[in-house]
Amino acid sequence: MPSSGHWILTDSLFFVNNLFLYGKNDEPLGFLLRRIYSGVVGKMMSYAECTHGIHFFANTMSDDNGHIQGLEFDHLYLDVSTSEYLGKALYERQPTTSSGCVTDHGLPCYVRRSVTNHFEARGIHTDLFNRLTSCPVCFSTLQKRSEWQPLFDFLNDNSQGDHPDGQSVVDCQGDNVLVIPLATPSTKLPAGSLGTILLWGDRRIGTKTSLLSRGERLIAPTKVISVFLQRLFESHHRMTCDTYLPSFRRAEEKSIAIMFADIRDFTPTTEICRNHGLGDTWKQFMLDYCSEMCEIIRREGGRVHALAGDGIEALFGEYTSDSRKVVRDAVIAARKMCQAFQGLRGAFFAKPEVAKFRNEESLAMDIRLGIGIDFGLVVFDYFGAPGSRVYSPLGDHVNTAQRLESEASHYDDLLHRRRAPILLSRPAWLKDPQGPDSPIAVHPKGKLCLDAYEIIP
Repeated sequence: MPSSGHWILTDSLFFVNNLFLYGKNDEPLGFLLRRIYSGVVGKMMSYAECTHGIHFFANTMSDDNGHIQGLEFDHLYLDVSTSEYLGKALYERQPTTSSGCVTDHGLPCYVRRSVTNHFEARGIHTDLFNRLTSCPVCFSTLQKRSEWQPLFDFLNDNSQGDHPDGQSVVDCQGDNVLVIPLATPSTKLPAGSLGTILLWGDRRIGTKTSLLSRGERLIAPTKVISVFLQRLFESHHRMTCDTYLPSFRRAEEKSIAIMFADIRDFTPTTEICRNHGLGDTWKQFMLDYCSEMCEIIRREGGRVHALAGDGIEALFGEYTSDSRKVVRDAVIAARKMCQAFQGLRGAFFAKPEVAKFRNEESLAMDIRLGIGIDFGLVVFDYFGAPGSRVYSPLGDHVNTAQRLESEASHYDDLLHRRRAPILLSRPAWLKDPQGPDSPIAVHPKGKLCLDAYEIIP
């Protein structure tokens, strides 16, 4: 993928060949998704000879008991008229403006539709999930329009005011719908992490026989498209399969739990190992450390935002509004991380070469884990210089979590002992009180006195 930000899928398959997609390295994800998926849907409409298409993501929001309490759609709708602007970019591989980029004018947009009514959300979710799970992944299937009518009705009912004439935004005229799942659905992401594409035409061109034959031609190209998109998002946007939804990456303010974890005495231990022939052993320890810590964070509902040496920044609660559960998940993850770290530490010091060094040398070598957790409102946006912007949280709560981490597991002169390996801020502790009711006072660099609550694994 060239640094200029152009992606060209050149495959021997007639569908994929000559598909041109334009983007920039620092382009916000929501805008990039519009470009990519509108191009893909437009190309599929052309080769399937359909006049309408829709690409949608679906995200379910659950309560503490796992019951669906809300449903969220992000959908992008195209018809023959709205996709005409793709002509040169898709078929002639030429830009539509002299500046060398696809024009933004008339670019189809993702529109979010949310359902919070418990009964309605459960009904739509059940119907949608049943429809999608009946379709093999990356395999085009033909279904009756009536089977998707609840989805079309929902999108149209929630589209009042979007169309200047008050007409239905999603106009399904034919009797059949070509369904193209791009990834495996789940209870959290009913449309799969890459979404699902629906294609249809009027009754004349959308007959069952013709659509079915055309859909079979899209099976192999769809597999290529799915693999390409997954690798693109993972390698260039550092996203896991749970973060493809545009709504997960919007520039906005959001209350989350922020965790920082770091190894005490990491730098001197690294230097000792490097200077005494223990570099490979220490490297393997760090590989195991990063792998196990990140896996624990993922299992407990968090997302590893950044790794810097031994430092780990993780975010909890990007996809839920239950603040108590968010903090609880972060604390559970921190406890498990400390327990796992003790196992890794013990295995490292039990290595024959490490044990031999500690017995024969006078240099002290020890490592401990320190974790800080805060909760509060942060600003999400794409920060950085052009060409290297990263979707990140910004705010005082991020700084506080990092300061608390720097104070954890260190000796406290007032307490005459080492602090606990996990320190919670007062905002985090108030959301889910754990540990002693009385905080300790810490004085991190750049901060006044902070109340910190100790959590002992």
